[in-house]
Amino acid sequence: MDKQNDIIQLIQKYWDNSYTDEEYDAVIDFLRRPDAGTLIERWEKEGKLKSPAELEELSGTTESDESIDSQLNVSKLLSMIFEHENRLIAEKKKRPPMSGYLKAAVIVLVTGVLAWFLMDLDNQSDSVSAALLTKETARGQKITLTLSDGTTVQMNSESVLIYPREFQNTREVTLKGEAFFMVTRDEQKPFIVKTGDVKTEVLGTSFNIKAFERKSIEVTVVSGKVKVKSNLPIEEGASPNTKGEKNEITLLPDQQAIYHVDSNLLKKSAINATDFIAWKEGMLKFSEVRFEEVAEDLERWYGVDIAIDSRLNDCIIIGEYQNESLESILKSFEFLMDINYEFSKDGVTIHGEGC
Repeated sequence: MDKQNDIIQLIQKYWDNSYTDEEYDAVIDFLRRPDAGTLIERWEKEGKLKSPAELEELSGTTESDESIDSQLNVSKLLSMIFEHENRLIAEKKKRPPMSGYLKAAVIVLVTGVLAWFLMDLDNQSDSVSAALLTKETARGQKITLTLSDGTTVQMNSESVLIYPREFQNTREVTLKGEAFFMVTRDEQKPFIVKTGDVKTEVLGTSFNIKAFERKSIEVTVVSGKVKVKSNLPIEEGASPNTKGEKNEITLLPDQQAIYHVDSNLLKKSAINATDFIAWKEGMLKFSEVRFEEVAEDLERWYGVDIAIDSRLNDCIIIGEYQNESLESILKSFEFLMDINYEFSKDGVTIHGEGC
């Protein structure tokens, strides 16, 4: 059996989930080749590689069953992709900084293979999962993309957006991290952003969502009207007259909702929205922010690991920094908080007595 047939068989094994870790890695290595897409297309035309739809047709699958099974195949491949992505993230800490770029390249290539496998499902308007795309930003990276309805999304560092290639009956995306949305108005199709147990729903407006791996999710409205709601009813920490009620609030410009994950409670407050979207203009702005969270923002902004003394976690930081170096910011902290910091090959370590 020659090498070409080996690769064809390995790709085909994606669909029956019978590959080994070594075989999976071999496929990823093949996908790094610049001619991978051309070869896959040629093998399909020559009949050497069968897509899921073709295999089901040969086995006599009905049209209705084919649609269901195709979606299951897509879900299976998505699971494989995210499993591989998670493994890369876990290994990132053990590798030099260049591994971050390699990770991004692999994700792009795997997403390309997913798009190829989904070509036979393009005409299934009721299959949102068949057209899901994933956009991820690395540390220190910010990007802007335009969705199929004209909505623009500015993504902050270390964020992930999952969205359909083409919106069908609904407009729904999933976000992990931080992004600023300028939503194209469509009164028949509200725009929905899912972040954990929270849904943010709008018709046409601009707003910011910050939903990193913290104990809270922030939704800040710049223009228009936004409805924020939790998938769970109010339970923990609720008063007797609110327990079990729908957990949702409506926001107007210069208002913010904070969802507390531990208590499943939404709280609304009046704010200056420009303070919370300053990152779009290259500005780091801290308005009474805990130092632990400040360190996390600096990690994403400058692409470096920062370890801080736990006694500094709850220190409150106020300040703004426009296009300044990390060392310049740390020097200002040194003056304000009486801390010491040092750079090493592993990142930055910050020591201090606390506040």
